[in-house]
Amino acid sequence: MIARTLTAAAALMLPIAAAAQTPNANWTGGYGGFVGTLGIMSADPADHWCYVACDSASMATWGGAAGVTLGYNMQQGNFVFGVEGDINAGKFDNYEFHEGSSYRSSMGAKWGAHGTLRGRAGLAVDNTMFFVTGGIAAVRASYRQDYVSAEFADNRGFMPLTKTQVGLAAGAGVEHAISPRMSVKLEYLYIGLPSVNGGNYYLDIDDPASIREDSRITYRSDAHLFRFGVNYRF
Repeated sequence: MIARTLTAAAALMLPIAAAAQTPNANWTGGYGGFVGTLGIMSADPADHWCYVACDSASMATWGGAAGVTLGYNMQQGNFVFGVEGDINAGKFDNYEFHEGSSYRSSMGAKWGAHGTLRGRAGLAVDNTMFFVTGGIAAVRASYRQDYVSAEFADNRGFMPLTKTQVGLAAGAGVEHAISPRMSVKLEYLYIGLPSVNGGNYYLDIDDPASIREDSRITYRSDAHLFRFGVNYRF
């Protein structure tokens, strides 16, 4: 009698236990979501005659962004492979000003909209995936550099430069499924842009004839980004 009672109770509890147990996540399929970013962008100028760069140290400042993500995963056993892209709007804005007894120099560097297209490779453990990622990044970047000696007018410097640069993106992170379709992730991402030619120095920016052919400036910038995202699997 007791044995039959225990057997019947166990039979009733099995469906309840099965329903309460969270199954391991299946990462295969497409997904979309939102991502928020906080990070440090740094910029470094270099010019041949040190009109400006010898007076401006490498700059670094905090900034932030928000964007959307789309991706697709394929899972084989515990291994997950996929591709992910994101588009972000944000602001990373650097400005440095230096003033000496006989000169003033300033530099500005700014990142605006940016996006990445990356591959991902991960290891799934229960409902958590640990992954590495790498690919390309496109960034709308702006730079400006000015140098003014005391005996000259304030219109000297290099022409402002704004362009979309393509560089490398690489990082790692962890993603955890909180339901069969929804997951949250934490990710570190490094974006590095190549050096870009910023043109020649002008004695008067408004006068093309005042160009100094013996001096060019280059700009290089990169960023260390910490990102939080929420994804929904289709």
